[in-house]
Amino acid sequence: MNYVLDAFAVLTYIGDEEGADKVEELLDRAKNGEIKLFMNYVNPGEDYYIIAREFGVAKQIK
Repeated sequence: MNYVLDAFAVLTYIGDEEGADKVEELLDRAKNGEIKLFMNYVNPGEDYYIIAREFGVAKQIK
């Protein structure tokens, strides 16, 4: 089975917000080869922008 993660799924996981456990489960299943995860190439840029806007660029780069 295939799943597509968007920028907010990653932010939910990073921020340990509600739903992070589901994203973690999908990441674990993908790591074990049970499923395939996809992400649009634009989404990491969205995550970078949102984190940089919220916390500053120096926080994002570390």
